[in-house]
Amino acid sequence: MAKEIEFLAKNLPDKKIIIAGLSNGGAFVNETYKKISKDVKSSVYTIAAGAPFWEDSVKSENILQIDNNGKDTLAIGEVKSLLLSLIKAPFTGKFYAPGHEYYWSSPGVKSQIVSFLEKKFR
Repeated sequence: MAKEIEFLAKNLPDKKIIIAGLSNGGAFVNETYKKISKDVKSSVYTIAAGAPFWEDSVKSENILQIDNNGKDTLAIGEVKSLLLSLIKAPFTGKFYAPGHEYYWSSPGVKSQIVSFLEKKFR
């Protein structure tokens, strides 16, 4: 994906590119941003919501990392809660990481994203 973003950024230099991902998708867009050359990074913006704690987050003015205001146990690495959820999974039929929900209407999701984009696109 990094190659495609590089191609777009170089061929459409007056355009801005936004890549976004949730959970593992957040980790994926972070990794993609790392692979993009410095020449085009200024025109690429990344939103990573709930990227798992074991993934290295990238520090940049063009990246918004969202962790549900510190409530996402998977994003912040709250191992005790995650282990408890893993133990419950066979009985409930699902693995649920508390706080790992990102609804547009949730406090901190819409407001953070809109604020980030407004600052970058003014």
